[in-house]
Amino acid sequence: MPGRKASTLWTGLCVLLIVTGPRAVASKRFTRCELAESLAGLGFPRCQLGDWVCLAENESALDSSVRGPVNWDGSYDYGIFQINNRYWCYPNASGGCRVPCQSLLNDDIADDAQCVRMIFDESQRLKGNGFLAWEAWKSKCQGRDTASYVKGCGV
Repeated sequence: MPGRKASTLWTGLCVLLIVTGPRAVASKRFTRCELAESLAGLGFPRCQLGDWVCLAENESALDSSVRGPVNWDGSYDYGIFQINNRYWCYPNASGGCRVPCQSLLNDDIADDAQCVRMIFDESQRLKGNGFLAWEAWKSKCQGRDTASYVKGCGV
């Protein structure tokens, strides 16, 4: 019976959708130049691109899908810049960037970029250097030739 076959097919598709859930989030492992070009396109100052690429390389290995291990306070860090859910993304953070942590794990880094600008500005106001908000920048990038991270990228 044709009607029965079609009904079985639709039931099978519904079960498949229920089992697999919503569409998987696309993530991206950026190259140094891809990240620098993306950030330049989002209006980041060219003189800072090496610092941002150095930071991202040392926080997430340039992988937008990284959720870091649990921190000492039970929080987690999300995305290419490892944005903390205790202060900046929700469901845990009430203020901060007003962005869901899960949205920081995809290949669209526009929301990540907007959030890191807020973090940077807050750290700049409190510490006099926006990059001091990230331990990886302090230990791996500060005082180093970060321009080498974007050398040959054309940005």
